[in-house]
Amino acid sequence: MAHDDEFTRIAYHECGHVIMAEYLGGETDLLTIAPDSDSDDLPERSGEFRVLWINDDGASDKDIALRDIKIALAGPVAEMIYDGTQFTPDFLEEWRHDWQMATERAKAYLPKTTPISEHLGRTIYEIIEFFERDHIWAALASLADALEAHETLEPDDIAEVLEAWPIQA
Repeated sequence: MAHDDEFTRIAYHECGHVIMAEYLGGETDLLTIAPDSDSDDLPERSGEFRVLWINDDGASDKDIALRDIKIALAGPVAEMIYDGTQFTPDFLEEWRHDWQMATERAKAYLPKTTPISEHLGRTIYEIIEFFERDHIWAALASLADALEAHETLEPDDIAEVLEAWPIQA
């Protein structure tokens, strides 16, 4: 198990992804900071989440890409806010996967003349503003506390925590 502060940072990171996904209409199917690293061929990591999209029928490819970018970057942004640091997600090794995901999704719809890093930078600032809303940060902190206490949360556990802090607009 990770050092306590590292464990907390990981919980905030994973919950950042989940809060953004839930806000954007997803339903979290899995949230853990004790993943089974032998269960897939993904890089070793300290946390994992999985989101289901129920009403994706009318979304354009661009809308889905924008959603995926926000979710990918929300984990590092939540961790930065919690930790009081100001790195870009491409700076730290542990955020490399999130940055690569956001970059790949941005390439899918941005014109070739648009600098991807500038676009992702603007998105990071939008996410910071989102998390700075008191009720959103309270929801994230409550979810991170529950995740840290239990290491894995089922969909019903997540719904119970978020019921106290509605995050929808």
